[in-house]
Amino acid sequence: PSHLPPSLRITPGNGGITIHSTGITHATLRLYSVDLEVLFSENPFLDKHGDLSPSIRPNKTISVNIPAGKKQHLLTLPDGLTHGNVLAVLEAGSLRSVLALDSTALQVNLDTKTKTLSVTRSQDGTPLPRSYVKIYIETTDGKTRFFKDGYTDLRGLFPYESHNTIAPHKIKRYAIFVSHPKLGSKITTTR
Repeated sequence: PSHLPPSLRITPGNGGITIHSTGITHATLRLYSVDLEVLFSENPFLDKHGDLSPSIRPNKTISVNIPAGKKQHLLTLPDGLTHGNVLAVLEAGSLRSVLALDSTALQVNLDTKTKTLSVTRSQDGTPLPRSYVKIYIETTDGKTRFFKDGYTDLRGLFPYESHNTIAPHKIKRYAIFVSHPKLGSKITTTR
């Protein structure tokens, strides 16, 4: 049998997070209440591993035992830390996975053909006009920079690719932050 190298990744789960792992039996989860817009502006793609954890104490630290041989494990999070401005950092040895737990009340849909995004209410698909959108890009030369911001129109739409000075072929990927005054914030990335 082939032995896979240890791996660790977290994704949103139902009322918590799903841990995807290989060769890991124990990990530490730290949960931080954060301002998602500030976190996003400092690290849009959540991939600067050196200083990723906030320089504050975590709101909650959980020791996680992962069942042997199980590739996926659902972990229920404490009340008040399940979504909405929470940063989850899971570590096992030198492996680290980071996830921003954001609003489940917002749905952000990307139309890669028209290069527009739509913001709707998750519950019923109602368009959400006047939702704030902030976009950073990673260019083909590896630099991350602010791209544009604005508000969705009356149909809940926002053109995420159009720009006066940066040609689309120079963009490798987009990091998108969306915020609604009553329904919270959401972060998504696209190519």
